[in-house]
Amino acid sequence: MLNKYRGSHLIGAFILLQLIVCLPFINSFPIDLDEPFSIFHAQKDLSDLFVIFTQENNPPLHFILLIPYIFTMQFIPDNNREGDRIAYIVNKKIKQQKLYRIYICPPWYNLTFYYHFDKKLFKNTDAIGQLKETEHIKPVYSFDDINISEETQQVIFVDAYSNFLFSNNNIKSGFNDNFVLKDSIHFKGDYIVYEFIKNDN
Repeated sequence: MLNKYRGSHLIGAFILLQLIVCLPFINSFPIDLDEPFSIFHAQKDLSDLFVIFTQENNPPLHFILLIPYIFTMQFIPDNNREGDRIAYIVNKKIKQQKLYRIYICPPWYNLTFYYHFDKKLFKNTDAIGQLKETEHIKPVYSFDDINISEETQQVIFVDAYSNFLFSNNNIKSGFNDNFVLKDSIHFKGDYIVYEFIKNDN
């Protein structure tokens, strides 16, 4: 009984230590990977959340607890994987071109990209599908998911360390066969933004 009592106090002490160490810095942690997914879904109505609960493996309380966090914290766009810089570079590259396509691999990096690409649109939970269509953005697993239009003049490939999970995605080699590599910019975490342009020869 005494050991059980001491164990409970030890667990409580570790939880308290975690709060003391982490809480002052909670707003400086990076927004990346699955965090934009959670932020995106936590902004939905409760009726929509109940649908998510039946389809996802995330616990319901997780999304509900995020709601006060979203309203009270100011997210810092800069993070240790440079999602904000990646979106800025892509925005800069597509401003001069109308017939472009943006491909993202792995596909679940899309919400991280959307968060930095256009925060107003990201906050509009009904418009993410519209973003994919109007801004010509497509998350993909491999080159097999890509249909290249003859009208496409420019392709941006956001490579979020895709080779780690999908070593045979063949996306870069597929674009090399159909376009000319104009530029490649490297970021922290082995993330790369490739710019391809149409070969007119």
